Amino acid sequence: RRHSILNEIVWRTMTRAKIQSIKEPLCLDNNGKRPDGASLIPWQRGKCVTWDVTVTDTYARSYIAQTRVRAGAAAERAAVNKTNKYNYLLSNYIFIPLACEISGVWCVEGIDFLNELGRRTSLVTGDKNETHYLFRQLLYREVMQLASVVVSLLLTSAMINTPLSATPDYIHPQYLTLIG
Repeated sequence: RRHSILNEIVWRTMTRAKIQSIKEPLCLDNNGKRPDGASLIPWQRGKCVTWDVTVTDTYARSYIAQTRVRAGAAAERAAVNKTNKYNYLLSNYIFIPLACEISGVWCVEGIDFLNELGRRTSLVTGDKNETHYLFRQLLYREVMQLASVVVSLLLTSAMINTPLSATPDYIHPQYLTLIG
């Protein structure tokens, strides 16, 4: 769900910037793999841009050793994985992995793309705050998703009458400090 919401925000912003694009382009399918979206007009260097959104769990066991040391480590790893997955596109398209963590941290390539998308939207609308609006939308969605995780945790804990200190070990203690 989180993935589709973020993808929808990117696609709508492309539309707002008057950049024709398509979601899940069938023409780029490769054995069932296709990016979330692609522009229908060149983005840069005469190539169209394609993107794929992925959301990683900052606090998952598979990432926690890296994210504990460096913010964004899970997003950067996911971005590399996405780029490898779509390497067949790189000769004809610009591929952008839009990888973010549930904590709200984005990969560098994603941030650069979103900044450029906001800048291009500003050129079309005349509103210099378009980049700010884009990031505010994305942040709002992430905060709402995090809130739903916390509420689910509280409800689950209340339903089974378990103290929060006895929550499963895959729930990072940072979540617990948010709810006291």
